[in-house]
Amino acid sequence: MASDSCCKLESPRTALSIIDSFIEDYKFTEKEVAEMISVSVYEHKEFRTLGTLLTGTIRERLIRIRDIIMVQLHQSLSHQGINEWFHAKLRYLKGRTPLELLREDNSSLVYEAASAYADGAYL
Repeated sequence: MASDSCCKLESPRTALSIIDSFIEDYKFTEKEVAEMISVSVYEHKEFRTLGTLLTGTIRERLIRIRDIIMVQLHQSLSHQGINEWFHAKLRYLKGRTPLELLREDNSSLVYEAASAYADGAYL
């Protein structure tokens, strides 16, 4: 549903462009993005302003979340709809939100839920 080449997430060049897209295009807060990738808000802001290096683990989390959005949700939801999906309490996740699970570093289950949604499951 989101149009082609509509955001930085379409062809990210850096980890910073992925983070910027989460905030600018998908309207996640800095705090939410920090929690999604398991860093403090301070570390997140430091990376965005100073360009400090991210660990390989954090880059992997960013790519995994990008894949959840682009591969599973982008074709059927608007940017606002994707934000709402991450905040929704889903039956597939036993009443928890995707954001809660990402905070616990459980992106695999979030990916499964997004895949089920993309396949037409009512969550």
